[in-house]
Amino acid sequence: MSTPITAVHNRWTRILINMLWIILGILIAGQLLTYVSKSLLESSFSSQQYLIHYMLLPDTILVSLLTVLECIMRKMGRYADHALFAVANIMGMVITLFIHLSVTAAPLIMILPLLVSTLMLNRRYLLLSALIGIVFSSTLIMLQKESFAMTGLIIINGSILLCTAISGFGVILRGQELIDSLEKSTNSEKDLLIRNALMDRTTKIDPLTNLYNHKTYHEYMEKLLVHSGDNPYHLQLAVIDIDNFKSVNDTYGHATGDIALKSVAQRIQEHIGPDDFAARYGGEEFVIILTGGDSDKAFEHVEKIRESVAATAIPELDGRMITISIGLHECLPGETKEQAFQMADNGLYAAKKSGKNRTVVQ
Repeated sequence: MSTPITAVHNRWTRILINMLWIILGILIAGQLLTYVSKSLLESSFSSQQYLIHYMLLPDTILVSLLTVLECIMRKMGRYADHALFAVANIMGMVITLFIHLSVTAAPLIMILPLLVSTLMLNRRYLLLSALIGIVFSSTLIMLQKESFAMTGLIIINGSILLCTAISGFGVILRGQELIDSLEKSTNSEKDLLIRNALMDRTTKIDPLTNLYNHKTYHEYMEKLLVHSGDNPYHLQLAVIDIDNFKSVNDTYGHATGDIALKSVAQRIQEHIGPDDFAARYGGEEFVIILTGGDSDKAFEHVEKIRESVAATAIPELDGRMITISIGLHECLPGETKEQAFQMADNGLYAAKKSGKNRTVVQ
């Protein structure tokens, strides 16, 4: 998954490539305008030579360069930055080489790769572009100009390129500060989301059994009862209690009692449906809200839980099993959560009184 920083980087790479296409388009438009104006105004103008040397040849090279860059961007994205840097420098040299020799400021076209490197926020690329630009333009001036004018042009051209590079370094430093600030902000936001999620889970989940806690049960039950009042549907509440749990703690200790609680919680989780809700109500008591069917279906679910608990040996109890008693109640329209719980609790009391390890529907 891409980070916000990576997404911004990829977007700017795309913008810079589009910028090079736009520059090529402007260059072609300028070439056509020059071609038409010279054809109309200069009788000695060689249209075929201009068309081949100043238009067809450089434009073919530039289009090929940008096409290769597009392919690298799409198929080998990890090399896109290197390719963009190389193409920007080659474009600058090609445009400079094929521009009309009478244009004294032609070497300053080497500012183009400096600007690209600056917008890429890459100091190494900027330094290399500055060195390439100064060496290339100075060499070109020496080959084309008279000796008395050559030194001055080299100094002027080199100074302009150097000043552009220095300005670029300032832009990159400022951009890097903004990127660092964005990264810190992004990381802080991510950490805050994680902390909030952990805190939200801590306030809702019982840490021992990994079921919902007493508070969350009340919140959820209240919402379900309100919703069922507007849209009637089957809603059953089961209250579960571990039989003779005090003797487990007294005989084997509270640590073993915790193991027994976790074992019961695991059996509950294994046998409830995806739309059901289970919570540790307190101590050795659990509640389940069943929403997947009528009372008969609910009874089948809780009986599977009871039978599973009774069939599970706990090594820490010397291989003995524990049992649970269950009170089950189908919530009626208009009932409050207190009334529903009292009815299910009455069923639990009846199950305990009649011998334990059974389910009583109330």
